[in-house]
Amino acid sequence: MTFSLACACGTWRGALAADSITGARGVCYCDDCQAYARFLGRDDTMNAAGGTEVIQTWPAQLTVTAGANQLRLMRLTPKGLHRWYLACCRSASGGVPPGAHRTASLGVISGAASLLARGWWRGAHRPSLFFGEDGKPVVEAEIASG
Repeated sequence: MTFSLACACGTWRGALAADSITGARGVCYCDDCQAYARFLGRDDTMNAAGGTEVIQTWPAQLTVTAGANQLRLMRLTPKGLHRWYLACCRSASGGVPPGAHRTASLGVISGAASLLARGWWRGAHRPSLFFGEDGKPVVEAEIASG
C-alpha cells in the first residue's frame, strides 16, 4: 500500500510505501519536540498539552515527487538529533495529559528498538532521502540558537 504525502502548501510531494515494518505512530511530549515545533514557528503542530504526533518509519520507504529542494535539517544542539523539515512550510501548552509520559516509556523504547533492528536487518535504512552514500546529511544542519 502506498500513501501520498504533501506539505501544507503543496510544494513538496512524495509517497510512503507501507509494509509490515512501516513504523510506529505516537504522540511525543518531550521538551525537545516542543522546542523543535517552536523553532519551526509551528506551535499549531502541538496538541493542547504540547504533544506532537510522530511517525517512525524508514527512509527507504519514502520517495519525493516534487519539491526536493525544500528539504532542510536542524539540530537543537551541535550533537543533537537530526530533525528534518521543509523550508516552504516552516512557519504558519499545557501540561502532559493523564497517562502520557514526559519521557519515552520502556514499552516505546523496546518497540522502537525492535523496529530499528528489523528494518536494519532488511536494509530499510537505504536508500535515504536524508543521507548520502557517505553517510553524511544531504544538507547542512542549522543549529538552533538559545
